[in-house]
Amino acid sequence: MLARDIATIAHTLNHSSIAQEFEALASQRLTSLHELMWSEQDGCWHDLLLLTPSGLLREATAHGDQQQQQLSCIHTPCDLEGVLDQGQQRRSLQEASRNIFSPHSEMHHPSSAQPHLLLSQQDMDEQGAAIQQPTTPSPQQNVTVTDDLQGSAQQQLVFAVQQLETCAASNWAPLWAGCCQGPASAPLRSLSDALQGYAGRAAEAVRGLRASGLLQPGGVMASTRETGQQWDAPNAWPPLQHMTIEGLAHSGCTEAQEMAEELAGAWLASNWTSYKQTSQMHEKYDARAPGKRGGGGEYTPQVGFGWTNGVVLDLLRQGYTARP
Repeated sequence: MLARDIATIAHTLNHSSIAQEFEALASQRLTSLHELMWSEQDGCWHDLLLLTPSGLLREATAHGDQQQQQLSCIHTPCDLEGVLDQGQQRRSLQEASRNIFSPHSEMHHPSSAQPHLLLSQQDMDEQGAAIQQPTTPSPQQNVTVTDDLQGSAQQQLVFAVQQLETCAASNWAPLWAGCCQGPASAPLRSLSDALQGYAGRAAEAVRGLRASGLLQPGGVMASTRETGQQWDAPNAWPPLQHMTIEGLAHSGCTEAQEMAEELAGAWLASNWTSYKQTSQMHEKYDARAPGKRGGGGEYTPQVGFGWTNGVVLDLLRQGYTARP
């Protein structure tokens, strides 16, 4: 979490206002990630698909060659029934309205007679109480449109979101980002409390990963999809192995740490088997057949190979050993 790292650095340098700003941002991102992306059923964090809510959006056309519209994205969950009760959903929407990914995020649209989908205050009112947005947005929301769109001074761009069902190794990347670690460093008190509230999800993520079908004798597949493309089954990529192992190892969960040992051992064994057979290190491997190089995609698989060597060396440096 970049915001957390900036907050920690700022606190070390005694820049308290910057530390507080980025700690608050990190806490907001953490909450939004867990509330919107986490799947209890799958035990992972799914990517989100932005949807256009039918009947809620209207078009507005920018005027003038030199003008620009500056809008903020306010993301709202569309499919949280059964996961959040109504009160939690409202709180989640309010948190999301303060921006999932950045309080200063802006979309800049060139005003070349291109239509822009905007949600007016009137449109929002028609949605009823499901979206509890303040009448006057806070400065942090940055929802003011800088040009004159047919007399409308304030517009808000609102998306519904839906979790993608793809099962991919990247669904467990939040572990690597530290989103389930125990308490943060002592000075970051509010973030520490937020992290503590989600620490139990590391064990749930381990169970989800075991049930996902991604774990194979030679490592973690990029996804469970059979497309013939290189970022899908059965390929196992070194960076994904490293992120998964690191995330599990540093989650503070014993079950996750045991899985990290298991995955690191399997990966080192596959790399060693392949090297003995070919005298080369490969860019990717077949997770279902330890020692076999991966394939698919639009080019001949490369050998060498920088990130493969780097991952192996780092795992060995940390004390992991090959476990056939």
